Amino acid sequence: MNTVALMPGKNLNVPVNGADFLLSLTTDFRNFVMTLVLILIIFNQRVMKTADFKLWDRVIYVPVHADGNLNHKDCEYGLVKSVNDTFVFVLYVKNGIPQMVANATRPEKLILDARSSKQHIYRI
Repeated sequence: MNTVALMPGKNLNVPVNGADFLLSLTTDFRNFVMTLVLILIIFNQRVMKTADFKLWDRVIYVPVHADGNLNHKDCEYGLVKSVNDTFVFVLYVKNGIPQMVANATRPEKLILDARSSKQHIYRI
């Protein structure tokens, strides 16, 4: 590649032959593919299923409008009371107290609370 001076301290690499041109295309394509792979990883995260939850797991309900922000004011924390093929039944915690009635929640709207791995602070 030839270097062309645009301004003092600013250079531009310009391919002058076919080999250099192909090398620059290959590098650009490799960067494109790596970017595409990262995008697919981010947007193809595994959706939670009812089988992923067990009794007394701590969970966080993240509403759609929170855009995945776990610190959003509308996120709700709770404990798994039971699970069936369709829903996870969650005792949501209000003012530090688990509610008496479990709410049926779709599993894809929940995430496991990482702070509770193998620890069950609340018992109902």
